Amino acid sequence: MDVLIECKKQEIDEYYYKLRSHGWFDFVDDFIDPSFKIEGIRIDKSLTYPLTIRTDKIVCENTLNILGQIRCLNDF
Repeated sequence: MDVLIECKKQEIDEYYYKLRSHGWFDFVDDFIDPSFKIEGIRIDKSLTYPLTIRTDKIVCENTLNILGQIRCLNDF
């Protein structure tokens, strides 16, 4: 599976530098604009799209739960 970050074009640099400074960019394949409407499993704060995992934040306490949900949704 590819890891994509959906953000507005003017926010890409901000996200890129933030992720790179923490060594997290190694896990990201690309940035996409919301207008692309790419289908797939999403992690989001709201249930706007199908196949969405709702969470307010990704922290070590909920990582295993999120990964489990991704595995289940990936079977669809």
